[in-house]
Amino acid sequence: MKRSNIIRALWKRNKGLSLKETEIIILSVFDKMASSLKKGDRIELRGFGVFESKTKVGFLARNPRTNEQVNVASSRSIRFKLGKNLFNQINKL
Repeated sequence: MKRSNIIRALWKRNKGLSLKETEIIILSVFDKMASSLKKGDRIELRGFGVFESKTKVGFLARNPRTNEQVNVASSRSIRFKLGKNLFNQINKL
């Protein structure tokens, strides 16, 4: 599903809002989620799931061909864990 599909689906359910207003709402929600994850905050959407930002620690690796040591920088990744309701809907329990 694309972002535009989400905007149109929400707009169809809420005819009191214009399409542009609906787009602004969705974009502001996504922006807030992104900024929270950048700060390292956890986003919990009950029944849907949890988004967490995890930091991978940097380390010293070795190139097997040249035996040269390479510094691998630390990085961040996003982890998503399904909520119980969504899990049950997907697996039809």
